[in-house]
Formats: sequence, C-alpha cells, structure tokens
Amino acid sequence: MCLILLRAVQVLVSNDYLRRNQKVLREGKIFETLGGFLRSVDVSQATADEVKELLSEIFNTVIALTKGNRKTRNFLNDMIGYELWGNDIVRILEKSQLSSDALLDRLLSMVFEDDDVSLNLLKEESEKHSDLRRIRNAGALKLVIVLLQCCSTIQVQLDVIEVTTYLTSQNTPNRVSIASFGVLDTVLHRFSSPSLNEVVATKLVELVKVVAEYSISASQLGVVLSLLRRGDSLPSKIRCSMLDAIEKALAPRDGPISFFDMSGKRSGLIAGNAPIIFHLSRGYAFAAWLRSENSTNADLFYIQDDKKTTTSVSISQRGIITARVTTAGVKHRESGGPSTVTVDCALPR
Repeated sequence: MCLILLRAVQVLVSNDYLRRNQKVLREGKIFETLGGFLRSVDVSQATADEVKELLSEIFNTVIALTKGNRKTRNFLNDMIGYELWGNDIVRILEKSQLSSDALLDRLLSMVFEDDDVSLNLLKEESEKHSDLRRIRNAGALKLVIVLLQCCSTIQVQLDVIEVTTYLTSQNTPNRVSIASFGVLDTVLHRFSSPSLNEVVATKLVELVKVVAEYSISASQLGVVLSLLRRGDSLPSKIRCSMLDAIEKALAPRDGPISFFDMSGKRSGLIAGNAPIIFHLSRGYAFAAWLRSENSTNADLFYIQDDKKTTTSVSISQRGIITARVTTAGVKHRESGGPSTVTVDCALPR
C-alpha cells in the first residue's frame, strides 16, 4: 500500500503543469507522512529486496517533490531535517544488514537534480576536470554524509568525499549552497562517531578546510574546539589538520583592508544592507589587492543565479581582465540574443 501511495504522489508532480501540486502536497504534510513511513518500517517483517524498494521509492518521491522548487527544498531542510531521516535510514540498513551503496546514486541525483548522475560519473568528470556541476539541493548532501557510515567499503566513502570536496573547492555557488544549508554541521558531527575510520576522517578534514575557509559560524567553531579538546578520541594527525583548517579560515591577510580574491573563496569587501565600501588610500580613490589564481582555466569567477543571470570575470594571456554580466530573458535589440554588458581592464606590466 505504501508503494502505491508513493508512486501516486510521483505522478501528481510528474510534469511542469502538475509541478504546482508540490506546494499543495507540502502544505498537506506529505513530508511528515514520508517520515512516518521510515519510522514505522518493521525490518523483521520485510525482505532485503522489499526494504530496498521502499527506500528507493521514498527517494524517488522526495526528488519529484523538491525538483526545481527552492521553497520545498528549504522547508524539508529547515522544518523536517535530512539528518533525522538519515538516522532512521541508518537504523533500517543496519537491521537489514544492507549497505547504502545502492541508494547513493539516487541521493546524488537528488543533490544535483539530474537523473543521470551517478558516483562513477562524478568521479569521471572530476578526473577529467569537466564542466563543474551545480549543487541544486545541498540539504540532500547532508543525507549523503550521514549514510556514508553504511557504505560497503571505505573506498566508496572516500570517493564520495573526494568528489564533494572537488566540486565544492572549484565552484563558488556550490560553496554558497553548502554553507547556507549547514552541511558543515553534519560533517563535523561525523567526527564524534567512535567508528569513524582514520583515513575517512582525514578526507573529511579536507572538506572542512574548503567549507570553513568560505564560511564558519561561531557554533560550528565551538564544535571544532570541542573536538580538539577530546584528546585521544581523535588521532593527533586529524586534530592538527583540523586546527590548520581553522587557522586558514580565520587568519588575517596582509595588504589593503579591501581585496578581491578571484578564486571566489573569500573577499575582503564589506557588504551588507549598505553599498560595498572601498577604503580610501593616499593618492588613490581606493586601494585593493586583486589576487588571481594560477589556473589553466581563463574564468576566475563565475556565478549564475536561479534566473540564469551570469556574472563572470576572466583573464587572458595578454593580461586583460574581462568582467561580463549576461541577463537571460532580456534580449539585445539587434542580435536578439541575451543582453550582455562587458568591461575590459588591462593589468599594468
């Protein structure tokens, strides 16, 4: 009966016209119902195949309910909590003596909102340095992190963490998504597990470094300091790496107060409700560092919002910096293409 209901829900939101039903189902407490399914699963009364099928259909239903809908994704993350679902799924998998390997691809397709995504495909793309995928549902990534403990081998865990670290370190929008959805909290919680493998912990620290350098809250910093105080519960190598990650995240930079970091990892510009402030400097309107990473990729900085408006900064071999803003939906009068504003600036030799 549960499977019939889940498949019926998927049909209700199966195309763009029916996508409006996402809101109706959300307000009808569909996610609370799905959570009830997970909590009520009696493993002793089901075969391993039946458990796999139920979990797979639940994920398919969540994918259908959240695809392309930011409000629903945020609701599921803030009001329900992926971690709570993760704990229920871990309980089911452990009692059924099943690994989470078969579920990972479905979870990753939820993260990227792409049915064709798989762990092997992501590994292939990262090795070839292909176009970077955009994380569409960072909340689902928290579920991936929780279920790592149920993977069949350590190598599968390492592959997932390496791919996540790569996509986070190379893509500014991905860092923004991960920070805003609190993925770092879930990652830090994994270090409190006594069964955490040291090799896996080392890889997780690399992910912490990337995320913490972009954004770390006071409460998250408190968790890190608590982990460092535990002494023998974490190997000294892991504690040193964690301390190094925090030092890099918090250490001040030499140079002008204002600076542009073209890696997209951090910026010294003061922003808020007021306009961006550039600090005055003698002889100049303002002074700022401009740091560009050594990279074979000409694009130093690239952001695309949900309305398909893109902002990019690139540097040519001749030392020309090009800033470009392209607005989708706004047509150029003559060409009929997207409206684009481009500004070039030559670096002094």
